[in-house]
Amino acid sequence: METTAARPSGQQLEVRVRIDQLGDESLPDAAAYVFDEADRLLVSENLVRRDSSTFKLQLSLPGDFSARRLRVMVAPAMSEKSTTGELPQWMQPVLEQAGQLPRSALYETLLRRGGVERKVRVGAKEGIVDIAVARGDWTKWLQCSCQVRGRLVKRVKMADGSTASWGVCHACVQIWEVDAVPLVLARIPDEALIRIRDELIELLKSRPLPRPKIPLPLLAAPAGAAAGLRATNSAAGELLASPLPASSELEAIAYASSAVQIRNALAVAWKPHAFILCSLGELVSHLHKHLLKCVCTDEDGYFDTSIDYSCAGDHPDLYFSAGQCIDGSWHWLYDPGLKCHVHWNHACGSDVILETRDPQARVCAPSIEVDPPAGVLKWVMPYAIGGIPVQKVKATGLVDHGFDFDATDAPWGAVLGFRVGHAASIPTAQIRYYRWLVKKPGATAFVDLAAPAALGIYKTYVDYDLSAPLKPPSFPLYFLGPKGVNSMLLYEFRPHEPPAIPGHHREWPGGDYAGEIYSAMVDSSQLDHGLHSFRLEVYNESGVKVSPAPADFQFILRDLSGIDSHVVTAGEGLVDGGFEFSLTIDNRACTAAIDPPTAGGLGANPDCGFLQFNPADSVGLSVHAVHPENRARFRHWVRRGANVLFSSSGEVAASSVAIVPGGPTPAEQILSGDGSGHFTASLSTGFLLGSCSQAAFAEMLEVYAKATNGWDRLHGLDAQTEWAFALTPAKSHTP
Repeated sequence: METTAARPSGQQLEVRVRIDQLGDESLPDAAAYVFDEADRLLVSENLVRRDSSTFKLQLSLPGDFSARRLRVMVAPAMSEKSTTGELPQWMQPVLEQAGQLPRSALYETLLRRGGVERKVRVGAKEGIVDIAVARGDWTKWLQCSCQVRGRLVKRVKMADGSTASWGVCHACVQIWEVDAVPLVLARIPDEALIRIRDELIELLKSRPLPRPKIPLPLLAAPAGAAAGLRATNSAAGELLASPLPASSELEAIAYASSAVQIRNALAVAWKPHAFILCSLGELVSHLHKHLLKCVCTDEDGYFDTSIDYSCAGDHPDLYFSAGQCIDGSWHWLYDPGLKCHVHWNHACGSDVILETRDPQARVCAPSIEVDPPAGVLKWVMPYAIGGIPVQKVKATGLVDHGFDFDATDAPWGAVLGFRVGHAASIPTAQIRYYRWLVKKPGATAFVDLAAPAALGIYKTYVDYDLSAPLKPPSFPLYFLGPKGVNSMLLYEFRPHEPPAIPGHHREWPGGDYAGEIYSAMVDSSQLDHGLHSFRLEVYNESGVKVSPAPADFQFILRDLSGIDSHVVTAGEGLVDGGFEFSLTIDNRACTAAIDPPTAGGLGANPDCGFLQFNPADSVGLSVHAVHPENRARFRHWVRRGANVLFSSSGEVAASSVAIVPGGPTPAEQILSGDGSGHFTASLSTGFLLGSCSQAAFAEMLEVYAKATNGWDRLHGLDAQTEWAFALTPAKSHTP
């Protein structure tokens, strides 16, 4: 119903509200709101009850509004900033510019919470709006609080083959409310309901679930069903040929013969079978989401807030999305879509885990937890190369790891990040710099780790322009080194505060971004292959070396079994006042080659692939899985037709590797190796052909480098190849 309101001098609007059946009950906090045609809030005023159930409010409209029609609503009391109140001040305009804060968010939220609306045409003689609120509406205004907490994470592969969840820090998580499905069903057109039913039938045919122990009844179509419904009902009959889900609710949808039956059956089946029905694209296309709140994650990726929902209904149905402001612009990190990603009837207070796989997600590495030795107040702790603790590196400079497979004696390659922890009191005047030196293969002395092998180390700080509070912060980089000091290349320990300038507030983020957890980064491709020794030293503010001593500082190592630590001894790398360890660098790639299979001393035709054989011939296979230092593993397998006939895998340096499953003779049970990656096998045609008189084969070889950067295996050094051949009997010749 549309009423009219004048636009008198002063632009006053009188709103008279009557709350039906209020009696002696307490009215929930409520307010009158005025929105323009674009659903933007113009003015609002709370309802204050005195001695009756009627209210009269005089609302002053802005003098510059230009709407011809207004929307006057009485609804629960809410702030327009309720969705963004927990965000930094600068983030709201960033989200608005990115289109992530719809201007109608408050209007839509109030409607869903039982708001009663009247549309007003501006320019008539009277400026009075009467609104009567029924009991069924105002009882919805009583709001309950729901704690919504969780974590936005990105998975990082660790050295032992496991994955760790690192928090995506300083991101914005958007919490959306999704329309309740029973309400959605009421507005879905009949023809769409038919498509939903048919889509469910196809889903059950492709993904059948076990039948119940008691057979379900066959539901036949009514005699008067429409032709289209009869046709799809026959599809439901075909469904009986496959196992049906143990659910009478889903059966009722599959066999429904009218839109009314489908609508009712969906309403019944939704709650117990949301995990199935949420995958129906037609149904999901009718769902809509409404923004409730935005909240920031902390340095560990956690978020914790509360939202309101009607105490008279179910818990809210929530959907989550998330993004970060990267280089001043909005970047999506998590937005999987409503299809099966809605938290239906969300359990308030439960943890929600949101996982992003976006490579641009800026994660903050967890701090290194360590309990320093008793009495050690200033300490520097060599910790890891990437994710591999320095204690796990062998004296040979090689390491065992679990990336992809259990690799022993693996070398290092690509870009290596050296991680070092230190006491919170550092830097001081006595401990200001550190230095990385390297002794290259064949050298007798250490030299500064320099470019191009040494990459620059930077830390990001946050810069707020105090003269422009709505301007997003900038994220300048602070250069730690290597920089020239006293004819040496030194690195700074990160200062306690970023460099200050007038009119700006600067701070370090709450946690280190994952790319900034290193004290040095080494591009090992700029180093020769072989054993390199690295040394870490500490210097004061004058560039003079400081040797570890109880009164100055100590090098410590964290115990592998926990967070306890101990002072480094000479046997653990303490040499000449510095900490030393060695790494074997090897960035060389593997090679893979397969020789043409042979029979009777003749090789298969490399163009056509045919290999003719006589009954007494054996078939010879020869492969080359090569790494210059044998620091690799391989896998070799042969397919006959569509099936794997046999396979073998092992170290490229092995003298023999088992064939699985092996043939009947000992020679057909192993690949023989020469210790340098060259393997051969001699197999009978009977073993290869089985029951076939002739057959086609594919021979595959993959070689896997063991080298690691401390976070993963270097897949780019792998090699693979294949060969295809066909065994066919040799042509007989008549003398």
